[in-house]
Amino acid sequence: MDECYNQLRNMDNADFSAIGNDLDKIKFRVSEEIDKYNKRVEENNKKAQIQKLYNNGIENLHNKEYNTAILNFTQYLEQKPDGIGAYYYRGMIYQITHDYSKSVNDLSKYIEAVNNDANAFGLRGWSKYYLKDYQGALSDLINMLQ
Repeated sequence: MDECYNQLRNMDNADFSAIGNDLDKIKFRVSEEIDKYNKRVEENNKKAQIQKLYNNGIENLHNKEYNTAILNFTQYLEQKPDGIGAYYYRGMIYQITHDYSKSVNDLSKYIEAVNNDANAFGLRGWSKYYLKDYQGALSDLINMLQ
């Protein structure tokens, strides 16, 4: 203990200044790392909230809460426009609720991205049929079978 005291007593102001500078650098680096961590946590929370919208949409669909499901998928797509699966499910719900033009629109976006989903061609084909687009319906139903 006495040795430490003697070392501190023998230090001049330049030594203390250097220690202070080092501590400031350490504080700054720690602060930067905390900021990076907080940003990652915030990004992960946002991703989780977006995913929750999708999951809630699926749950609402299964519970036949179609308007709520449409709202969840719409909010999901606002946050994640490339969330292709939401177009499929929302298109399906639009067909169930007899909003065939919106069904065709969403299913077309899904089919454009995925290209070979027989179920999507079938759903879109039936929506086109109900819109009296018989040629489009026939084309989609043929694609469904291929």
